[in-house]
Amino acid sequence: MIFLQILKVIGFILLVIVWVFLIAILLALFVPVRYKIRALYDKEHELDVSGNISFLLRMINLTFQYKEEFNWTLRLFGRIFRSSKLLAINKKAACKPEEGKEKKTVTPKTKSPKEEKKSPEEPIKNDTKGEKQSGGDKGKKEEKNDSYKKDSDLKEEVSENGKAKKAKSTKKGRKKSKKEDKKSQIIDLLKAPETSETVGLVLSLTGRLIRHILPRKLEGRIGFGVGDEYTEGKILGYLSLLYPVYAGRFTLEPYWDEERLELDIYAAGRLRLVFVLIMILKLFFNKKVRATVDRIMKVF
Repeated sequence: MIFLQILKVIGFILLVIVWVFLIAILLALFVPVRYKIRALYDKEHELDVSGNISFLLRMINLTFQYKEEFNWTLRLFGRIFRSSKLLAINKKAACKPEEGKEKKTVTPKTKSPKEEKKSPEEPIKNDTKGEKQSGGDKGKKEEKNDSYKKDSDLKEEVSENGKAKKAKSTKKGRKKSKKEDKKSQIIDLLKAPETSETVGLVLSLTGRLIRHILPRKLEGRIGFGVGDEYTEGKILGYLSLLYPVYAGRFTLEPYWDEERLELDIYAAGRLRLVFVLIMILKLFFNKKVRATVDRIMKVF
Protein backbone atom coordinates (compact mmCIF):
# COMPACT_ATOMS: atom_id res chain seq x y z
CA MET A 1 0.00 0.00 0.00
CA ILE A 2 2.78 2.45 0.88
CA PHE A 3 4.54 1.60 -2.40
CA LEU A 4 1.37 2.35 -4.39
CA GLN A 5 0.93 5.69 -2.60
CA ILE A 6 4.53 6.62 -3.44
CA LEU A 7 3.90 5.74 -7.11
CA LYS A 8 0.73 7.88 -7.10
CA VAL A 9 2.63 10.87 -5.71
CA ILE A 10 5.43 10.44 -8.28
CA GLY A 11 2.89 10.13 -11.11
CA PHE A 12 1.00 13.23 -9.92
CA ILE A 13 4.26 15.24 -9.78
CA LEU A 14 5.22 14.11 -13.30
CA LEU A 15 1.76 15.01 -14.61
CA VAL A 16 2.00 18.48 -13.09
CA ILE A 17 5.45 18.98 -14.66
CA VAL A 18 4.14 17.89 -18.09
CA TRP A 19 1.14 20.24 -17.82
CA VAL A 20 3.33 23.15 -16.78
CA PHE A 21 5.67 22.43 -19.70
CA LEU A 22 2.77 22.30 -22.18
CA ILE A 23 1.25 25.52 -20.83
CA ALA A 24 4.62 27.28 -21.11
CA ILE A 25 4.98 26.14 -24.75
CA LEU A 26 1.44 27.29 -25.61
CA LEU A 27 2.00 30.66 -23.93
CA ALA A 28 5.30 31.14 -25.76
CA LEU A 29 3.66 30.31 -29.11
CA PHE A 30 0.32 32.11 -28.87
CA VAL A 31 0.99 35.09 -26.58
CA PRO A 32 2.42 37.84 -28.80
CA VAL A 33 5.70 39.63 -28.27
CA ARG A 34 4.83 43.34 -28.25
CA TYR A 35 7.11 46.23 -29.14
CA LYS A 36 6.86 50.01 -28.87
CA ILE A 37 9.28 52.52 -30.38
CA ARG A 38 9.38 56.31 -30.18
CA ALA A 39 11.79 58.52 -32.13
CA LEU A 40 12.37 62.24 -31.53
CA TYR A 41 14.57 64.50 -33.61
CA ASP A 42 15.30 68.24 -33.72
CA LYS A 43 18.34 70.48 -34.01
CA GLU A 44 18.66 71.12 -30.29
CA HIS A 45 18.16 67.61 -28.86
CA GLU A 46 19.33 65.70 -31.94
CA LEU A 47 18.20 62.04 -32.19
CA ASP A 48 16.51 60.26 -29.29
CA VAL A 49 15.15 56.74 -29.88
CA SER A 50 13.55 54.77 -27.05
CA GLY A 51 11.31 51.74 -26.78
CA ASN A 52 10.55 48.46 -25.11
CA ILE A 53 9.87 44.82 -26.02
CA SER A 54 7.57 42.98 -23.62
CA PHE A 55 6.22 39.45 -23.25
CA LEU A 56 3.61 37.88 -20.94
CA LEU A 57 2.17 41.08 -19.47
CA ARG A 58 5.67 42.58 -19.10
CA MET A 59 6.93 39.66 -17.03
CA ILE A 60 9.84 39.78 -19.47
CA ASN A 61 10.54 43.37 -20.45
CA LEU A 62 13.45 44.85 -22.40
CA THR A 63 13.79 48.64 -22.53
CA PHE A 64 16.34 50.46 -24.64
CA GLN A 65 17.33 54.04 -25.46
CA TYR A 66 19.74 55.62 -27.90
CA LYS A 67 20.84 59.17 -27.08
CA GLU A 68 24.53 59.74 -27.85
CA GLU A 69 25.04 56.16 -26.61
CA PHE A 70 23.00 52.94 -26.48
CA ASN A 71 21.62 51.75 -23.12
CA TRP A 72 19.37 48.79 -22.35
CA THR A 73 17.79 47.10 -19.33
CA LEU A 74 16.29 43.60 -19.08
CA ARG A 75 13.71 43.03 -16.35
CA LEU A 76 12.28 39.68 -15.21
CA PHE A 77 9.08 39.89 -13.12
CA GLY A 78 9.73 43.58 -12.47
CA ARG A 79 13.30 43.17 -11.23
CA ILE A 80 16.42 44.17 -13.11
CA PHE A 81 18.19 41.09 -14.47
CA ARG A 82 20.78 42.69 -16.76
CA SER A 83 21.60 46.28 -17.64
CA SER A 84 24.23 48.00 -19.75
CA LYS A 85 24.84 50.59 -17.00
CA LEU A 86 25.39 47.91 -14.35
CA LEU A 87 27.77 46.06 -16.63
CA ALA A 88 29.72 49.28 -17.24
CA ILE A 89 29.93 49.93 -13.47
CA ASN A 90 31.18 46.38 -12.83
CA LYS A 91 33.82 46.75 -15.55
CA LYS A 92 35.04 50.03 -14.05
CA ALA A 93 35.23 48.42 -10.59
CA ALA A 94 37.18 45.48 -11.97
CA CYS A 95 39.64 47.79 -13.74
CA LYS A 96 40.40 49.85 -10.60
CA PRO A 97 43.56 48.79 -8.68
CA GLU A 98 43.07 47.49 -5.15
CA GLU A 99 43.81 50.03 -2.43
CA GLY A 100 46.14 49.31 0.45
CA LYS A 101 48.36 47.03 -1.58
CA GLU A 102 51.72 48.51 -2.46
CA LYS A 103 53.75 47.23 -5.34
CA LYS A 104 56.75 45.21 -4.25
CA THR A 105 60.04 46.45 -5.61
CA VAL A 106 62.63 43.80 -6.33
CA THR A 107 66.20 44.96 -5.77
CA PRO A 108 68.86 43.13 -7.76
CA LYS A 109 71.45 41.24 -5.70
CA THR A 110 74.98 42.56 -5.89
CA LYS A 111 77.95 40.29 -5.63
CA SER A 112 80.61 40.86 -3.01
CA PRO A 113 84.08 41.77 -4.18
CA LYS A 114 85.39 38.46 -2.83
CA GLU A 115 83.01 36.47 -5.02
CA GLU A 116 84.09 38.32 -8.12
CA LYS A 117 87.02 36.72 -9.81
CA LYS A 118 90.01 38.89 -10.31
CA SER A 119 91.39 37.15 -13.36
CA PRO A 120 89.08 35.88 -16.11
CA GLU A 121 89.51 32.37 -17.32
CA GLU A 122 91.80 32.09 -20.26
CA PRO A 123 90.45 30.13 -23.19
CA ILE A 124 92.11 26.83 -23.77
CA LYS A 125 94.09 26.82 -26.95
CA ASN A 126 94.05 23.65 -28.99
CA ASP A 127 97.00 23.60 -31.32
CA THR A 128 96.22 21.20 -34.09
CA LYS A 129 98.54 20.39 -36.88
CA GLY A 130 97.38 20.23 -40.49
CA GLU A 131 97.17 16.89 -42.19
CA LYS A 132 99.67 16.00 -44.80
CA GLN A 133 98.67 16.50 -48.39
CA SER A 134 98.35 13.47 -50.60
CA GLY A 135 100.39 12.91 -53.74
CA GLY A 136 99.78 14.50 -57.14
CA ASP A 137 98.21 11.40 -58.70
CA LYS A 138 95.64 11.03 -55.96
CA GLY A 139 94.68 14.73 -56.26
CA LYS A 140 94.00 14.42 -59.98
CA LYS A 141 91.81 11.36 -59.46
CA GLU A 142 89.81 13.12 -56.80
CA GLU A 143 89.27 16.14 -59.10
CA LYS A 144 87.95 13.86 -61.84
CA ASN A 145 85.61 12.13 -59.43
CA ASP A 146 84.34 15.51 -58.18
CA SER A 147 83.61 16.73 -61.72
CA TYR A 148 81.74 13.49 -62.50
CA LYS A 149 79.71 13.84 -59.31
CA LYS A 150 78.84 17.45 -60.16
CA ASP A 151 77.59 16.46 -63.62
CA SER A 152 75.43 13.67 -62.18
CA ASP A 153 74.05 16.04 -59.52
CA LEU A 154 73.12 18.60 -62.21
CA LYS A 155 71.30 15.92 -64.21
CA GLU A 156 69.39 14.80 -61.12
CA GLU A 157 68.40 18.40 -60.34
CA VAL A 158 67.15 18.94 -63.91
CA SER A 159 65.08 15.76 -63.75
CA GLU A 160 63.65 16.73 -60.34
CA ASN A 161 62.74 20.21 -61.64
CA GLY A 162 60.98 18.66 -64.62
CA LYS A 163 59.01 16.33 -62.35
CA ALA A 164 58.05 19.25 -60.08
CA LYS A 165 56.86 21.30 -63.08
CA LYS A 166 54.78 18.36 -64.33
CA ALA A 167 53.24 17.92 -60.87
CA LYS A 168 52.40 21.64 -60.71
CA SER A 169 50.83 21.55 -64.16
CA THR A 170 48.74 18.51 -63.24
CA LYS A 171 47.62 20.21 -60.00
CA LYS A 172 46.63 23.35 -61.93
CA GLY A 173 44.73 21.24 -64.43
CA ARG A 174 42.88 19.45 -61.63
CA LYS A 175 42.00 22.77 -59.97
CA LYS A 176 40.70 24.16 -63.27
CA SER A 177 38.62 21.05 -63.88
CA LYS A 178 37.19 21.25 -60.34
CA LYS A 179 36.30 24.93 -60.83
CA GLU A 180 34.64 24.19 -64.15
CA ASP A 181 32.68 21.32 -62.60
CA LYS A 182 31.54 23.62 -59.76
CA LYS A 183 30.48 26.31 -62.20
CA SER A 184 28.49 23.82 -64.26
CA GLN A 185 26.84 22.44 -61.09
CA ILE A 186 25.92 25.96 -59.92
CA ILE A 187 24.49 26.83 -63.36
CA ASP A 188 22.44 23.60 -63.37
CA LEU A 189 21.22 24.41 -59.85
CA LEU A 190 20.12 27.91 -60.87
CA LYS A 191 18.40 26.67 -64.03
CA ALA A 192 16.51 23.90 -62.22
CA PRO A 193 12.73 24.52 -61.85
CA GLU A 194 12.87 23.42 -58.19
CA THR A 195 15.15 26.31 -57.22
CA SER A 196 12.85 28.90 -58.81
CA GLU A 197 9.86 27.45 -56.94
CA THR A 198 11.76 27.43 -53.63
CA VAL A 199 12.90 31.02 -54.15
CA GLY A 200 9.33 32.08 -54.89
CA LEU A 201 8.07 30.29 -51.77
CA VAL A 202 10.77 31.87 -49.57
CA LEU A 203 10.02 35.35 -50.92
CA SER A 204 6.27 34.96 -50.37
CA LEU A 205 6.78 33.73 -46.79
CA THR A 206 9.23 36.54 -45.98
CA GLY A 207 6.73 39.07 -47.35
CA ARG A 208 4.03 37.63 -45.10
CA LEU A 209 6.40 37.76 -42.13
CA ILE A 210 7.25 41.41 -42.81
CA ARG A 211 3.55 42.29 -43.06
CA HIS A 212 2.97 40.49 -39.76
CA ILE A 213 5.82 42.35 -38.00
CA LEU A 214 4.99 45.81 -39.38
CA PRO A 215 3.54 48.20 -36.77
CA ARG A 216 -0.21 48.20 -36.39
CA LYS A 217 -0.13 51.63 -34.82
CA LEU A 218 1.90 54.36 -36.49
CA GLU A 219 1.42 58.04 -35.71
CA GLY A 220 3.39 61.19 -35.12
CA ARG A 221 4.17 64.76 -36.00
CA ILE A 222 6.46 66.10 -38.72
CA GLY A 223 7.59 69.71 -38.72
CA PHE A 224 9.71 70.92 -41.60
CA GLY A 225 10.84 74.13 -43.19
CA VAL A 226 12.92 74.84 -46.29
CA GLY A 227 13.38 78.57 -45.79
CA ASP A 228 11.60 79.47 -49.01
CA GLU A 229 7.82 79.91 -49.03
CA TYR A 230 7.47 79.00 -52.70
CA THR A 231 9.26 75.62 -52.41
CA GLU A 232 7.51 74.97 -49.08
CA GLY A 233 4.12 75.43 -50.74
CA LYS A 234 5.17 73.09 -53.57
CA ILE A 235 6.16 70.36 -51.11
CA LEU A 236 2.87 70.71 -49.22
CA GLY A 237 0.99 70.47 -52.52
CA TYR A 238 2.72 67.21 -53.39
CA LEU A 239 2.13 65.83 -49.89
CA SER A 240 -1.57 66.66 -50.11
CA LEU A 241 -1.85 63.97 -52.79
CA LEU A 242 -0.86 61.43 -50.12
CA TYR A 243 -3.34 62.79 -47.58
CA PRO A 244 -5.57 59.64 -47.64
CA VAL A 245 -2.51 57.59 -46.64
CA TYR A 246 -1.40 59.61 -43.59
CA ALA A 247 -4.75 61.14 -42.58
CA GLY A 248 -5.42 60.55 -38.89
CA ARG A 249 -1.88 59.28 -38.35
CA PHE A 250 0.54 62.12 -39.05
CA THR A 251 0.24 65.85 -38.65
CA LEU A 252 2.34 68.19 -40.78
CA GLU A 253 3.54 71.51 -39.37
CA PRO A 254 5.26 73.79 -41.92
CA TYR A 255 7.85 76.39 -40.89
CA TRP A 256 7.72 79.03 -43.60
CA ASP A 257 10.56 81.34 -42.61
CA GLU A 258 13.32 78.97 -41.45
CA GLU A 259 15.07 75.75 -42.31
CA ARG A 260 14.01 73.19 -39.74
CA LEU A 261 13.19 69.53 -39.28
CA GLU A 262 11.36 67.98 -36.32
CA LEU A 263 10.16 64.40 -35.93
CA ASP A 264 8.04 62.77 -33.28
CA ILE A 265 7.08 59.25 -34.41
CA TYR A 266 5.46 56.47 -32.38
CA ALA A 267 5.13 52.87 -33.60
CA ALA A 268 3.70 49.76 -31.92
CA GLY A 269 3.29 46.22 -33.15
CA ARG A 270 3.47 42.56 -32.22
CA LEU A 271 4.82 39.20 -33.30
CA ARG A 272 3.35 35.75 -32.67
CA LEU A 273 5.87 32.92 -32.62
CA VAL A 274 3.22 30.51 -33.96
CA PHE A 275 3.33 32.38 -37.24
CA VAL A 276 7.10 31.93 -37.49
CA LEU A 277 6.83 28.24 -36.54
CA ILE A 278 4.21 27.58 -39.24
CA MET A 279 6.44 29.20 -41.86
CA ILE A 280 9.44 27.08 -40.80
CA LEU A 281 7.35 23.89 -40.93
CA LYS A 282 6.08 24.79 -44.41
CA LEU A 283 9.65 25.14 -45.62
CA PHE A 284 10.81 21.98 -43.85
CA PHE A 285 8.09 19.67 -45.15
CA ASN A 286 8.22 20.95 -48.73
CA LYS A 287 9.88 18.28 -50.91
CA LYS A 288 11.21 20.73 -53.47
CA VAL A 289 12.81 22.91 -50.83
CA ARG A 290 14.50 19.89 -49.27
CA ALA A 291 15.74 18.72 -52.68
CA THR A 292 17.26 22.13 -53.44
CA VAL A 293 18.93 22.25 -50.00
CA ASP A 294 20.44 18.81 -50.63
CA ARG A 295 21.77 19.95 -54.01
CA ILE A 296 23.26 23.10 -52.48
CA MET A 297 24.99 21.03 -49.78
CA LYS A 298 26.47 18.75 -52.45
CA VAL A 299 27.75 21.68 -54.53
CA PHE A 300 29.30 23.58 -51.64
